[in-house]
Parts: sequence; C-alpha cells; structure tokens
Amino acid sequence: MKINEKGLQLIKDAEGLRLRAYDDGFGVLTIGYGYTKGVFEGMTITQEEAEELLIEDIRYFERRVTEVVKVPITSNQFSALVSFTFNLGETSLRLSTLLNKLNNGDYLRAADEFLRWNKVDGVAVEGLTRRREAERKLFLTEDETSKSDRERFEEIMNQKVIPYQQFPELVEELLREIENNNIN
Repeated sequence: MKINEKGLQLIKDAEGLRLRAYDDGFGVLTIGYGYTKGVFEGMTITQEEAEELLIEDIRYFERRVTEVVKVPITSNQFSALVSFTFNLGETSLRLSTLLNKLNNGDYLRAADEFLRWNKVDGVAVEGLTRRREAERKLFLTEDETSKSDRERFEEIMNQKVIPYQQFPELVEELLREIENNNIN
C-alpha cells in the first residue's frame, strides 16, 4: 500500500518546507520536509530535491507500517499511520498502544491513541496537537476502499432470503429462461 494524496499533504503541511538546513529545535539538522539524513550546516536544496527526499523517506515508513499492521486497513488509515511514523519513528509505532489496539481490531480506540502523542517532556505542543488531530481525522475518514467494502457488505446483507418453499419454483423459472434464451 502507498500513502495517498491526503496523507502526503498532511505530512507536507505539518513539516513545512525549508530549502536551507535548520536545527529542528532538538539539535537535529533538518532540510526539505523534515529530512534529516546527511544534512549539514549551510546545506541548501531545491524544491524538486525536497520532494524527492520526502518520497524517499515516505517509502521507508510505508514499509515499516506494512510490516507491523496485521489487520485490514483503508488507504486513509494507512496514510495516517505513515504520517505518524514519519514524525515519531518506527519504534514509537511498533511499541504503541495505538498499534496494539489496531491489531486487536479496535479501530476507534486506536484512532483515539493518536491524540496521546502530542507532548514533549510531558508538555503538550500546539503543532503536535494539530498534527495528531489531523492524523486521527484522516484515520477515521472513509475513503474509496472503505466505501466499496461497506457497499459490498450492505448489498449482501440487503439481499432477500428466498423462502425454502419458493426455491423449486424459482429453479423452474430460471431453467425456462435459460431454455428460452439458449443460455449455456
């Protein structure tokens, strides 16, 4: 599975774009959309390079999410988890109650766990709070995968049950239709 456009935009909005290396506030030199590998003081990149580095990072975190999630998830749920892992790292996801609840099939409580990851040294940070709220919202938002699965389920559940007594009549009717239309 790959991150969708909503997830990609969530990461871009949360990380912001910086074309010159900067200290992220925790002593880590960062550039582009939160890229940290091999960044040095005074380093500059183009927007195109920033996009390439972002995709490189995202592909890595997509694989990490895929490795640890053991239940079916939608594209939006996957994308929210990739954003979370991009920001906090694979160990945070792997050891989280969020992942534990998700893998136990408790999707709603798993979504609520996003909101717990908004603190630095025990103090809530506004930017992290916004990001976690956005990830939770994306996680809970239906997308095409969830709609089609749900629609298929509803179609099956809404099918009329044929009473046993009518079954022979329906078989005869079907056989006549096949015979009249030369259906093989």
